[in-house]
Amino acid sequence: MPNPSTSYASSSFNNPSWAKDSYAVVQDYTGSNRGTTNTNPITGGSPMTGRSPKTPAPTDPMATAKANDWAAQQQHARDLADKAAADKAAADKLAAQKATTAADVSRLFGEGQSYGQQQLGALGYADTYGIMDNYLRELNAAKGRVPTTATDVGSYFNNQDMWKTALAESTSAQTNKLDTALRNLTPAGWTDKYFGSTADDAILNSILSEQQGTASSALQTALARGQISQPQYDAAAAGLANKSTSAMATLQDLGGGVLSKYKTGLTDLANTFSNAVTNYKLGQNVNSGDWQNQIKSTVSGYQGNMRGDILKALGDTKLFDPNALIASGAVAGGATNQPSTPQNAPTEEEKQRTQSTAGVF
Repeated sequence: MPNPSTSYASSSFNNPSWAKDSYAVVQDYTGSNRGTTNTNPITGGSPMTGRSPKTPAPTDPMATAKANDWAAQQQHARDLADKAAADKAAADKLAAQKATTAADVSRLFGEGQSYGQQQLGALGYADTYGIMDNYLRELNAAKGRVPTTATDVGSYFNNQDMWKTALAESTSAQTNKLDTALRNLTPAGWTDKYFGSTADDAILNSILSEQQGTASSALQTALARGQISQPQYDAAAAGLANKSTSAMATLQDLGGGVLSKYKTGLTDLANTFSNAVTNYKLGQNVNSGDWQNQIKSTVSGYQGNMRGDILKALGDTKLFDPNALIASGAVAGGATNQPSTPQNAPTEEEKQRTQSTAGVF
């Protein structure tokens, strides 16, 4: 590129040759010269000679192009310098804003940590639920959401809301844990594990055997006393055996009622546990181990009372009525071979006393 201090000044464009031959004269309206550079208004020539001015030399295209190129280059250089300056200013401003944002984030993050520690200390119970972990996760998430050039960093850090979220997350996690434990303890049909339909069979068979034995002894006593004959006894004993099926059905109904009451009691206990889960608050002493112990204790109590509760339900009901059996046996076995004694007939002892005192006055 030519030196602008030489090429431009020496170019024919800036120093046309016709400029050397111009006249510096002026003619006023009276024809006198006043040293101006005006030409003759009539001839167009010099006011002194009347000659026409020389025609300017034609412009050199190469010189013009070079001059224009140089000017363009200078303008481009100025534009680049301006852009570089603007870019630097923008970069400096961006860096300054990033530094300010980073400082605000660091400050607010530290304030958030202090807030969490204060809230944790005010709980009144040990943090065995991961509350602080949940809160720090929320705090870090807020930190990560802040744009690098944000000017409203504080809007991303709401410590109170983040703490509430941490408490809710910890409560939900503990509630789910307790709910899972309760479901494992009380699955569908869990009460049948303790009081299914056969849970009372041993007791029912025992009661049936006892009452059947009592009725059988009554029949044997009647036979021994001569109240019934052997055929009548045999008929009554057969009736006793046939009666055992219906007697067991009666016992099964009574036992089923008792078992149903027990299962209802266990269901009510499980509902109490379920309500504790639904209304659970952090810090409460609620755990599945206590539930399991209460269930075991309740089941044990029911099992210990089962016989008494069934007998209580049975009351004074006689599953086998000896008198009815004897009556039915008398009908089925026919008349007795033993002489019957009239109800009002005197006994042998009374007869002897009467004879020994007859005729004595």
